[in-house]
Amino acid sequence: MGLFSFGKKVKLYAPVDGTLIDLATVAAGQTGFAVTPERHHIFSPVTGTVSALIPEQNAIELAAGKLTVRLRMGVNTSATPATYVHEGDQVTPETPLAFVDQEQAAENGRI
Repeated sequence: MGLFSFGKKVKLYAPVDGTLIDLATVAAGQTGFAVTPERHHIFSPVTGTVSALIPEQNAIELAAGKLTVRLRMGVNTSATPATYVHEGDQVTPETPLAFVDQEQAAENGRI
């Protein structure tokens, strides 16, 4: 049994089209990735359940089996995402989770 053995494989999908950035290359001690989005809608990266909405961090947590995925949206921007989902909702990679207005962020000088 491996260190991260969850009993079954979970497929991760891209939540948005854009440029991928490895967080380890921009912030020491960080794991994961960031995406500079090309589109407004953010989709679920897993098939699972919305386990938490965290408005103060512009984040949505998703549970896929024993795996928890946290999506932070609008990081380093003045754009506040509009969420389409609620805690307990079932989601798939085709489910839009939120809308982030990149034009608003660009007008305010932050993306």
